[in-house]
Amino acid sequence: MLTHLSVRHFATVDQLELEPESGLTVISGETGAGKSVLIDALSLTLGERADSAVVRPGCERAEVLASFTVANHAQAKAWLEERELDNGDDCLLRRTVRADGRSRAYINGTPAPLADVRQLGELLISIHSQHEHQALLHRDTHRQLLDNFANAGDLAASVAAGPPGARPGPHRRPRTKRTPGVIALSTG
Repeated sequence: MLTHLSVRHFATVDQLELEPESGLTVISGETGAGKSVLIDALSLTLGERADSAVVRPGCERAEVLASFTVANHAQAKAWLEERELDNGDDCLLRRTVRADGRSRAYINGTPAPLADVRQLGELLISIHSQHEHQALLHRDTHRQLLDNFANAGDLAASVAAGPPGARPGPHRRPRTKRTPGVIALSTG
């Protein structure tokens, strides 16, 4: 869950601090209120491409920090532990973009390649906005939603880790024949 967002010298924003309460799901407002700037800044910490145009005019660099708690997110916690980037129940993503276009990304204070930041970002948060790619189209998201619904996050992380002593790496299920259909979930 996103616990804090700090934005400095990003686009039209000089400085912004956001501390969403538990359960925040929607950011709304009038046209021009800054929703897109906020989402763009957050997306930058999640591994989106950087462009020098995001640096506020007259500033040397833009900086965005996003803090998450992973206490109840076994998959993200396991991902961080596997790469020795864990920091207890907290995860801090930081991204800087210089006026010359160079950018750097950090996971819990450690420089990280954007591919890793993107991969972790997909585990931490899902941004749904108009005309944007929906995470619900990914089979892994279906599996994660079902695991969460069944309160089987720890079991899913254990299965993903493989047997004790196994080398860490991507564990994939065997490919199955894709057939069109509908998935229905009944809760009662």
